[in-house]
Amino acid sequence: MSTTIQMPQVKVSFVNVGFGDCTTVLDKNNDQALVMDCPPWGVEAALGALEGCRLDTVIVSHLDLDHYGGIANLIRRVGGCREFMMAPVVSLNVQAKIKIKAFVREIAPYLRRNVSGLTMSTGDQGYLGDIQWHCLSPGLLQELEALDSTNNRASVVLRLDLGTMRILIGSDADAVVWRDLIDEAPEELRAEIFRYPHHGSPLTAGLGKAALIEVLDAVRPSHVILSIGERERYVHPRAEVIADLKTANCRIMCTRSTALCNNHHRSDQPCAGTVSVDWTPTAWSISPSREKHAVHVEALP
Repeated sequence: MSTTIQMPQVKVSFVNVGFGDCTTVLDKNNDQALVMDCPPWGVEAALGALEGCRLDTVIVSHLDLDHYGGIANLIRRVGGCREFMMAPVVSLNVQAKIKIKAFVREIAPYLRRNVSGLTMSTGDQGYLGDIQWHCLSPGLLQELEALDSTNNRASVVLRLDLGTMRILIGSDADAVVWRDLIDEAPEELRAEIFRYPHHGSPLTAGLGKAALIEVLDAVRPSHVILSIGERERYVHPRAEVIADLKTANCRIMCTRSTALCNNHHRSDQPCAGTVSVDWTPTAWSISPSREKHAVHVEALP
């Protein structure tokens, strides 16, 4: 009796780009892809993660360089895309404006062609093959507050639905955003895989803010992914974040190892590396395997 091996129809990768974020979503049935964020130094890694699929949809979660800086170059390298979406333009300092003006000059020619453009907000949704995406934030309130805060307040929080399986991408959303999401519709946050927000920055309880434990209780993930790397300039991931995650009965996977979360490895050492989720209508799996990864994050003291 022969056994038919079902090939993955969808592959979602949290790409190891060093400091910054890049997520690729491959619809293998139709050889098309969605990319969310890419830093300037992550373009080659993003191109590799596309595995030859045509770039259909691009999402920029917010206008921080480690999220948008490589997007224009990526689009140029693959010859364009069908749809371009991004967070609203909000709080910008002088230095950021200079870099974003350069980004606008690069991206504008594509938007003037047959490329659909959208400023993302709560309630937006769409499809890429069998994948349905939902924008959970920002809404008008977060956009307005970001004018007097940071771009993080207006970060796009995106949920991917693959059948009954869910992946939640936290971008750089801060504790105020998570408080709003939990208070408004906590059931919308439920997901098996949670890409932790802001590279392991703490979510601390306070007036109008949600603590990490509250977020984990709402999401109830089996896997938490932290996108960190050798270009990390800040103290991420924080020790208290790792400690809270370890109490949540979930598997922790960092794209790279840092001395902040593992005293035995420096920031130039790979940890999980690129984390990939393979999905079919009947099953899903995540790599690297627990065995290959055990010597790093899961061996933390």
